[in-house]
Amino acid sequence: MKDKNELYFPMVIAITALVIAIISGVINYRQNNLSNLESSLRDTRDQLQLAKSDIADIRMQTVQKLVDAELAYKAQERLEDEKNELRLDLSDAHDRIAELEAQVKNLDQTLEKKKHVSKTRKAGKTTGPKQSGSTTTAIRDASSKSAGHIALSDNEEAEPATPGTADVDIYTLKIAKQLEQRIAENISKKGFTAKFPEKSKSMSMANTTTVFYYHAAYKNIALILVKEFSDMSGSKVTLRKGASPFKQNKIIVHIISD
Repeated sequence: MKDKNELYFPMVIAITALVIAIISGVINYRQNNLSNLESSLRDTRDQLQLAKSDIADIRMQTVQKLVDAELAYKAQERLEDEKNELRLDLSDAHDRIAELEAQVKNLDQTLEKKKHVSKTRKAGKTTGPKQSGSTTTAIRDASSKSAGHIALSDNEEAEPATPGTADVDIYTLKIAKQLEQRIAENISKKGFTAKFPEKSKSMSMANTTTVFYYHAAYKNIALILVKEFSDMSGSKVTLRKGASPFKQNKIIVHIISD
């Protein structure tokens, strides 16, 4: 019995040592796995941090590009507005040049008539009393016609400027027909009678709502329309002196939708 106990005791110790070694190995294996997992998690966290930094940089670059694009778009709009203003000024300059050329042509014709009258007078003096009387009569008739034309022009210029005598053309851009009718009704209360003609393809429109007048006598009449359209739209309306050779009672309005 004693021999058996002596045999079992070393076996128990050996088995116990083996179990302890196995448990220790498992524990070491688990610890190694945990260390590897911690290292992997640490690397993943670093990668996530780098990814966040990259995302933040991309976001900032995107915002900067959007800001640059917005500034470029606004600059392009400003240049487009300036180009339209210059085109409109150029059109007015061409109209003014045409008006001045017409005035020069009229002055040339008047000068030629005066030269002709002067030659006729000289011829009348050299041909004797009979022809002189005929020439004098012709000159008097010509002078009467000329005086009548000047008097008619003076009467036209002296015609009182009122909303009723103004010839108003209104061109609209992006405006509904119902709004055109309301505009016509509102300005008719001020005594105006407006027309809404179709815009030609070559016609340039102002950038903002603008009232054009073509004679100083109708500036105050145009100001009435400026105030009326300003009250209706709640925004600024521009008043400009047109250069086209229209009649003095002509008023043209460009209404631009916001």
